[in-house]
Amino acid sequence: MPEQARCVIIGGGAMGAGLLYALGHEGWTDTILVEKGELTSGSTWHAAGLIPNFIGDLNMAKCHQEAIALYPRLEAETGLSAGWHGCGAIRLARTADESDWHHYVHAMLTQIGVESHIIGPDEIAERHPLLTDLSDVRLGFYTPNDGWTDPSSCTNAMAKGARDLGCRIMRHTLVTGMSQRADGTWDVTIVRGGADPGRRRNGSNGDDEQDTIHCEHVVNAAGHYAPQLGAIR
Repeated sequence: MPEQARCVIIGGGAMGAGLLYALGHEGWTDTILVEKGELTSGSTWHAAGLIPNFIGDLNMAKCHQEAIALYPRLEAETGLSAGWHGCGAIRLARTADESDWHHYVHAMLTQIGVESHIIGPDEIAERHPLLTDLSDVRLGFYTPNDGWTDPSSCTNAMAKGARDLGCRIMRHTLVTGMSQRADGTWDVTIVRGGADPGRRRNGSNGDDEQDTIHCEHVVNAAGHYAPQLGAIR
């Protein structure tokens, strides 16, 4: 049982596993991910997995750009498929305001090197023959590198990549307490067995056995359990 870590990530979904993987590649291999159940058993398992380039925030556009580049290469790195399917997408603008928004996003994506195209109704029909009535469409916004991925597959691929780099994942491990020391570091109290009491290790007195990990940083990546986790003291 590790008693010391540089960083503890709480939550084994796509966000937690992705951060673990990224920190591993940055050399933070003494990072531990703690998950109360199985990987992807929370918010991630029912996510749609859509990864579009079309987004109005510059920093989020960079994140999507990185994801689209990452998932195809994960299989080569880890031997596990990330479930990536590149398909492209066309978004339709029917009003002047929508057209202005499409032009804004196009300029922003061009700035960071993401391929996108403003196309007219004729090209829309050519690329998507099932769209037969375009009489009220002003233009289309075509992003050829959009796609979707299977959330469980990409999470498990990133988790394997992180493990291969030396990071650790503790499944079926429930966080029951977090306290910050005077020097800014943290003590994270955990119970092995997670949300399933039948999987817990029991001490001789019948109580759940607790351990503590002392770390520099704690990350709340618990998805829809984030408020409950944040309230733990």
